Amino acid sequence: MELIKNWGVGKNITSKENFCPKCNNRGRVKVVRECDREKFDREFDRLDAPGTMEMYLIYDKAIEGCQYDYHYCPDCEEGQKYKNEYPVYDGI
Repeated sequence: MELIKNWGVGKNITSKENFCPKCNNRGRVKVVRECDREKFDREFDRLDAPGTMEMYLIYDKAIEGCQYDYHYCPDCEEGQKYKNEYPVYDGI
């Protein structure tokens, strides 16, 4: 599988070919620790109920008060710079 070409692009993308939906072009993903999973789920559901925010914003808001770990994104070039710092993200 070829990596998504998003090195240094950030959130200002010019096409869908240089956007990574897994990490939102950040190169790393915050993953909630198991001890805070219920707290995160409740907050995520509360923020999602009105249906007015995008999922990545709800995720970022819900994770603020929780313990989390970083994982690098294996699908894009931006994630490769974190390869030696964090474990691989194998979600979605």
